[in-house]
Parts: sequence; structure tokens; C-alpha cells
Amino acid sequence: MSVLVGRERELGELRAVLGEVAAGRPRVVVLRGEAGIGKTSLARALLADLGEGAGLWATADGTAPAFWPWRTLLAAHVARTSPSALAAQIGECGAELSRLVPELRRRLPGLALLPPAEPGRYPLFLAVARMLGAAARPGPLAVVLDDLQSADTDSLLLFDFLAAEVRSGGLLLLATVRAGVAGHSPEFRAVLGRLLGRPEARLLQVDGLGRRAVGRLVEAVADRDVPAAVVEAVHRRTEGNPFFVTELVRLLSARGLLDEPGVPGSASAAAVPPGVDAVVAGRLAALSEPCRTVLRTGAVIGRSFSLELARELTGLPEVEVLAALEEAMAAGLLREGAADRFVFSHPLVHEVVAASIARARRVRLHRRIAERIEEGDPTSHAELAHHWCAAGDDAARALEYTARAAAEATASGAYGEAAALYEQAIALAGPHRAGELLVGLGHARRAAGEAATARQAFLGA
Repeated sequence: MSVLVGRERELGELRAVLGEVAAGRPRVVVLRGEAGIGKTSLARALLADLGEGAGLWATADGTAPAFWPWRTLLAAHVARTSPSALAAQIGECGAELSRLVPELRRRLPGLALLPPAEPGRYPLFLAVARMLGAAARPGPLAVVLDDLQSADTDSLLLFDFLAAEVRSGGLLLLATVRAGVAGHSPEFRAVLGRLLGRPEARLLQVDGLGRRAVGRLVEAVADRDVPAAVVEAVHRRTEGNPFFVTELVRLLSARGLLDEPGVPGSASAAAVPPGVDAVVAGRLAALSEPCRTVLRTGAVIGRSFSLELARELTGLPEVEVLAALEEAMAAGLLREGAADRFVFSHPLVHEVVAASIARARRVRLHRRIAERIEEGDPTSHAELAHHWCAAGDDAARALEYTARAAAEATASGAYGEAAALYEQAIALAGPHRAGELLVGLGHARRAAGEAATARQAFLGA
């Protein structure tokens, strides 16, 4: 259940920006706030205002292949747009766009006759800009990239390029950004600085809810009246963070503490964990053992996972896995995705579940996941590289898949991702492979326009 309360001011500001976009003035909006503060819910509420077909959404995932957010949302656009409209939108850019969205060739078979794409980021980025600009011309189109700070370098640069390139029409670029987290990449900080420096950009800081809004949220989650003393305690402990409020109310309800009139100063207050991580951990502890097993296995697979892979890795009968998934969804920790896939309801839930897994178990799971992917789809090189590197017990496989993933990233124009993968492969390789990998690194750096670092790589080879 997702409840949006107390955000009238923020929604009003977003709707005002949407009015500017509808008048043909493209805008960039950055929603910034701490984890769980409601940035994603605000963005979804804005898309609901726009109506079906007027929004494209993707969530960045630090473990996904390069350009994953853009592949996701552009594939959705291709799937829902008629072939004639697609042909008009892409013009002569089909060969470039098919590097990101192979589905284009199936929707428009004539693209197969076009010459191969040129190397370099600019032709690809320009093709995406022209396509989205044309798609937004009839009316507002919102492109949302959730958790921008987790996006790969190439996806960040494409978002930045679109903000600068699309100067007319009804395009709204909206990003949610987690604040207060150490370790944001230099590339992200640079892109965010450029975005916020543009006159058409708006920064909307999303802060905690006030006492009255927390009361409304508490009663919506509990589906009942709650004593004012409990609301006061929840507000004070959570500082109005909606995700924290929701998880805490669910935990208090499970422990029978929602009716405690003296919560603020009573012994029961000591039973309330001090942070959201501890609250989620407390809710996990209340689940059945099969449910915790499925959740922990899924967390190692990623932010989303398939029913089939969860069943194979846990070794539980399908009926027990389904029951565990239903239990997790009833608890609000998972939601259903597409095609028998399940998604953690919030990045914080995924992070807490993943952190609860012992290292030895996590390493073994990564190996089993990698072996299972090899059996089913051995061409998923980036995914295989991630899991074999995390398993840490087969350097040869980790190196091979990382090198293949680097070459694929170069071919798709994801030069930042390619460079990172080549550097990772070089660290894994012995002298017999280092020269070859340094040449690949040099090509990726040169294609990205980084002549000095490209030269260093070539000289090192």
C-alpha cells in the first residue's frame, strides 16, 4: 500500500511546472530528499495527473548493465507506440536507437537495412533526444529517472545531454535523488551541478511530514483511529519520514502497541527501534522462516527476481515459495512485477534484507546464481560478471565475463561503463591478458573523448 499525504505544497509546485511544460517549455525537475521521504511517491502522483501514455519511468540500479534505465523506458515507449508514429519520431536515427532498443528492429523491420551505427556518444545521444523531443511535441511527456544517484555514468551523461539539447516542446525530465548519502560518484555530482545550474531546472527539496500529516498517515496505514500519544511518539521518532512512519506503524501493530496511551514515556517506547533499518529488521524477524529465506535469496539476485530462480535457489517446493511471496507482499515488503517477477517495495527494504545475509552464504548464493544464469542465458555477460566477481572463487570466469561485458558496453556506446569494466578486468588479469584489455580500455576512453587517459592506456599496453 502506498499512501501520499501531506504533500499538497510539493504537488502544487510540480503541477505548476507541468503547466509550463504543457505550454511548450521543457523543464528539468530534481526531487531531492533522504531515503524513504516520498520522492518516488510524488513522482508517481505527477504521472497519475498526466494520465496513461504520457509518462516513461525507470529506476536506476547500480548493479544493472549500462544504459539500463534508458533501455527500460525507451523499450516501454517503443512497445506502446504505433509503428507509423515510431517511424516519424525516429526519422533517420533508427540505426543509432537500435543500439539501445533492439525491439525497434522487430517493430520496424526496415531498420535492419540501415548501415551500422557510428562510434561515439554524440550520435546516440542526439538520436534519443530527437525521438523523445518528437514524442513530446503533441503534448506533455514526462521522463522519470528514479534514484538518479545510482545510475551508471553513461545514463547520467545521457540525462544531462537531454536537459541541454531539448529546448522546445512538452518534455519534462524528472529525477529523484537521495540526499545525505556519502560516496556519490564524481560523475553524478558533476551532472547534478550542471542540471541545477540550468535556468529551466527546478530543485524541489522533500522534507519530513508535519505532525498533522503524520497522524493522517498513521491512521491510513493502521486503518483505524490511533491515540494522539502514539502519533506524537511516531512523529518524534521518525521525524516525519513517510517510509519510516509506515514501517514503524506496521511493527507497532504487530506488537500490539498501537493502543498504548503512554507510549511516549512508557516502557513500550523502548521496544521501538531507533532507526528505519532496525524497524525493517524487526519486521523481517516476525516473518516465517521460509519467507525470510526467499527474501534473502531474492536480495542477492537483485532489486527484482523471478519466481523460478527463487524456487531453484531456495530448494523449496513451489507452493511454499508462492506462500512466502504472498506473505512478503502482505507485509508490504515486496510487490509483483511483470512476468512472474517480484520487486522489493523500497530500496531500503532491499538494502536491509541484503545486509542481514552472512557473507559466507551471500558468496555461495552469488556462485549458484551465476551457474544458473550460465545454464539459461550464457550471453548475459554483465550479469554473469557481477555474480562471478561477487562469488570471488573463480577468477578465470570472473575475468572472462567482465572482459566480454566491457566489449559489449563499448559496442553499445556505453563508454563509461566499458572503461570501468575494462579496469576491473585488468585488475583480475595476469600479464598475458593485460595488454589486450588495456587496448580495449584505450578505445573506450578515446570514444568517450578522453584523449589523455586513452593515450595512457595505449602506452601501457
